[in-house]
Amino acid sequence: MKFYFSANKILLATIFIIFSAYILELRHIIYIVFFISTLYYFMYSFFRGKYILKNVHPFDKIFLALSFVILLSAITGFNNINVTRYLEEAFFIFTPLISIILISSVYNYYEEIKINNILLIYLFLCFVFILMREGNIFSDNLYEMLVASKSNTETTLAFVIGAVAIYFITTKKYILFVLSLPFVLISSKRIVYLGIVICVFIHICDIYFNFNRKWIKKSIPFIFVFFNIIYLIFAYHLSMGDYNNIIEKMTGISPSLLFMGRLKIYRYIFSKLNGFPLFGYGLGYTSYVLEQHLSGSSLNLMHSDIIKYNIELGVIPYSLFVYYFSKEIIKSSKFVLIIVYYFVISLTDNINIFFEVMFTVYLIIFFINVYYLSEKNMSHRYILNGV
Repeated sequence: MKFYFSANKILLATIFIIFSAYILELRHIIYIVFFISTLYYFMYSFFRGKYILKNVHPFDKIFLALSFVILLSAITGFNNINVTRYLEEAFFIFTPLISIILISSVYNYYEEIKINNILLIYLFLCFVFILMREGNIFSDNLYEMLVASKSNTETTLAFVIGAVAIYFITTKKYILFVLSLPFVLISSKRIVYLGIVICVFIHICDIYFNFNRKWIKKSIPFIFVFFNIIYLIFAYHLSMGDYNNIIEKMTGISPSLLFMGRLKIYRYIFSKLNGFPLFGYGLGYTSYVLEQHLSGSSLNLMHSDIIKYNIELGVIPYSLFVYYFSKEIIKSSKFVLIIVYYFVISLTDNINIFFEVMFTVYLIIFFINVYYLSEKNMSHRYILNGV
């Protein structure tokens, strides 16, 4: 029996659902995407007469690694864990990943590729949302936007827009990348700006030095682990005020204002610990503690997934996960930029609980793979045809 809905159409539907959730300010309807992906997989498999998961690497390995460290945190953090928060955050983490696994397993790699069109629609809808919420997108003071993070157009969709821009530069669609930059600027997330700048620098280095060399690819996972530990130590000293004088001299504003209250959160959590935990306090621990002891709806999140997971999963398990995660994905240099971008935005934000952000990051990893496979198949056809 034939099944007439392509995976591309389902992906377009998911993008419109994400957009609708923002417009209607009903964030929970985003999780309809998870149920649509599941329904599509089973309907497609039913009409095809077989239920299999294929073409899901590296997402299957990521799923297993996440499952291991999250279950381990339940054991090591047994005395500290809040079951409700644990299950809630596990749901946040797994739903976007499972959605991509199901979609990728029924994706026809040989159908007409329309990835650029899908992502341009994604960018356009994000821009429409910003316009609808804040009519004058040019009213912000540039200094306040960059230094004090004061902007009327700031939105979580900035992480999504940045990921789309990373796809364009990874696939060397430089015109589309340049066209996406105004969208990045308007979305007003400083950490996204930093992620884009770092990725552009790395891309230029890749062009000249070729990151596909064996010794470079083997060293990249160790580099990620190293920076994970260094950032954790840096964040601790930063929250304790060790760099206040340097920051004030460089920026002219207080560290508290520069980091938008994050230092208060970091300092409070670090004060509850006896050093850095080698094994975790349990998934959801930091959110539960902040909910119980700090008032304000925006203060119950750690605002740094790097710090959060080093504490909740443990420095050793999380470092092993970082190593395994980056090692499995970076089989080729084409995936380096999106992974660097993911870790950069994780420094100061809690992106793993935002379905739309992680769904897009996984989607970009998937699309990069599809793009290069289609390029490889096209080259093979040219060779067979004697072109």
